Amino acid sequence: SKASVLSIQTKCVLVAGGAGKVGAHIVQSFLSRGARVIVPSRSRERLDLLEQRTAGVASGELIPVWADLETAAGQQTLLNAIRAQDLALCGVVASLGSWWQGQPLL
Repeated sequence: SKASVLSIQTKCVLVAGGAGKVGAHIVQSFLSRGARVIVPSRSRERLDLLEQRTAGVASGELIPVWADLETAAGQQTLLNAIRAQDLALCGVVASLGSWWQGQPLL
């Protein structure tokens, strides 16, 4: 059924950029549906703010990972956090960058 296809309860999702403005809403949506959500960020402050914003979303589990993914050590930290979950990672969302980044289109 359609409901079972869209069900993400007990699933584990990684949201890259989940501590940002748009990403935080994506994280909240997954959490409200019961998912475990791994959010890596190199900004401890953004992770703390995300934890505060999602504190009222009780059905899922936020797993903040403080790591700079541009470094091998940060990548290993994220990999260790993923492996520490008792469920396989079932999806990745990339909410990275900003609309003003890159070269002008015209």
